[in-house]
Amino acid sequence: MSLVALAIAAVLLAAERACYVVIARRPDLFLALSARLDPTRASTAVSVVERLFFAFKGLQFGVFIAWCYVHGGRFPWPAPHGPFVMVLSWALALAGQILVASTFYQLGRTGVFFGDQLGYAVPRCRAFPFSLLAHPQYVGTLLTIWGGFMLVRFPHDDWIALPVLETIYYVVGARLERRALRASEGGAAGHRRTAASTLGRSVARTPTRRASTSMCIGASAASTWSTILPSSPAWRAANRSSGARRPAGMAAARYGPIAIAAATPASR
Repeated sequence: MSLVALAIAAVLLAAERACYVVIARRPDLFLALSARLDPTRASTAVSVVERLFFAFKGLQFGVFIAWCYVHGGRFPWPAPHGPFVMVLSWALALAGQILVASTFYQLGRTGVFFGDQLGYAVPRCRAFPFSLLAHPQYVGTLLTIWGGFMLVRFPHDDWIALPVLETIYYVVGARLERRALRASEGGAAGHRRTAASTLGRSVARTPTRRASTSMCIGASAASTWSTILPSSPAWRAANRSSGARRPAGMAAARYGPIAIAAATPASR
């Protein structure tokens, strides 16, 4: 196995994972860079990530082909081995592609290409394959890589090098992206809790003010009507002092403190 080829492959394959980690952890930097490179905003951020995805897949595939040719492989023709290895390698590759295709089906283009981190509304998915795995796309890609190298390079000693390298890259990248996602969810949850507590305090104070206001209005109204109503003690006292007769009907509604005050001096 060529160590020089391994070092070159490690550098080239690390570019994809590093780019995705930056997008997940610092989407603001990615958006600023995209805006600087595309001032007319002809492409959305998701479109930029999509183009990066296909470019990185082309680079990855090219590294795999070069690896096989450097080590004497006959890519894409499989190496001679028994039926068990043949069936196992195809099964791994097929299972991996099912996971990748299911991820694209469930999340769609926006969800797969970091739309959630880039400000798009992407609903959380709990259906297959997310019901089984946290990162089904990454697991599916790794299964495909392992199955492919088992098919074309096993049992040569170099067949395991790039699958192991890619497994390390994908596991580390997934952990870093997951940590960034949890941090963003925690920040969003904190903002929601703050907003809810502020709203709760506002709602809790509002009925108190309304109650006190209504109590003041009720007390004032009760005081006013206790003077206006003909059956009240204030009316009876004014009636006795002025000698006025108790009004009836609509006159009772119009009879109030002003009428009593106007009638009292005249009767005296």
